Amino acid sequence: MTIREKVNKKIQYGAAMSIAKTSIQIAVTEGTESLQDSQGLSIQDNPQPLSVLPDISNPEYHKPKGRPPKRYKSTVENNCITSGKPDDVTVQKTCSYCSEKGHNIRGCPKYKAKSSANKENEYLV
Repeated sequence: MTIREKVNKKIQYGAAMSIAKTSIQIAVTEGTESLQDSQGLSIQDNPQPLSVLPDISNPEYHKPKGRPPKRYKSTVENNCITSGKPDDVTVQKTCSYCSEKGHNIRGCPKYKAKSSANKENEYLV
């Protein structure tokens, strides 16, 4: 049995169950005891308006498993970005190699000069 045949069977089953449910609802609202009315016609051939149906509400919400999705900030929140620090205090980086302010070890010219000299010496040996 191919996938297409299985899907067609599911569609046919769904349509048949829909018709059966509708006919049962009509029979209950009319108070009939069988699914054929007195004239011998099936209820499917003589559809009645389905105005007397129970109210259907939305399903109850359940919390899904896993990490919650990212909360997108509104444009108002994006425009009001605060760092949490006062504006008058600006912190400069201090290099851990030469202890000068304004850069760190990755941008230190003395460290770069020494490391490039060491690499040249390795190639010579």
